[in-house]
Amino acid sequence: RESNFPSRRLRFIMQAAKTIKLSELCSLAATLAFRGGKVIKSTHESRDLQIKEKAKDDPFTIADVTVQKYIITNLEKKWPELRIIGEEDAKETADIEVAVDVENIDINAISQEYLVSRNGEFVDEVPIEDLTVWVDPVDATKEFTKGILSNCTSLIGISMNNSPLIGIIHWPYSLNDTTYSPRTIIGGPCIAGVVDFDPEAGSIKDLEKRSREKAEGDNTLYINTTASHNNAEVDKLTTLDN
Repeated sequence: RESNFPSRRLRFIMQAAKTIKLSELCSLAATLAFRGGKVIKSTHESRDLQIKEKAKDDPFTIADVTVQKYIITNLEKKWPELRIIGEEDAKETADIEVAVDVENIDINAISQEYLVSRNGEFVDEVPIEDLTVWVDPVDATKEFTKGILSNCTSLIGISMNNSPLIGIIHWPYSLNDTTYSPRTIIGGPCIAGVVDFDPEAGSIKDLEKRSREKAEGDNTLYINTTASHNNAEVDKLTTLDN
């Protein structure tokens, strides 16, 4: 007798296809962010930023849409069912051509064993429907257009069931303006801390901690604020004498 339901074996295969290994997703996403940084660099060097405005004082460039298209295209190539949300309008990326090189990326660069060693409660394989990937291809675009390059980053966030899981920050120019060396940082509950990841060298290590302690008698008040979205209220707060 024919049935409209798949066989038990086929159902198992269908269910298995709907899971994803977080170690592979983390490895691929971080490497794509790293490679996307090369697009940001080459765009800056070309001097052809093709600046447009999403809204008043909110620009985007050809680097924004190209890097977003590159990251999303390669993630979707590997996992077509993965939910991905990009900052830039999909209409702006529609005609952009990007490399599809997911097959040439080591998706085991950050291994399951490594993540388990950092977080004993780590579970690698999870339902793909529980995940959302967020892509901000060029954070601090305004600074990028002004040549303040060390402020620029590519950001990828991964959440599971609406809770943050993995955060990836790639600095195409790092924080070292003398060498402009790229740097990729990964952190979050999944990785139980923050690490430096270099996909080209195949290395991953704990992030070096920097001391924030003040010298005795130093009563200086340090304020971190936004450079991209400054306004009169921020100016007033940061220029107070007391």
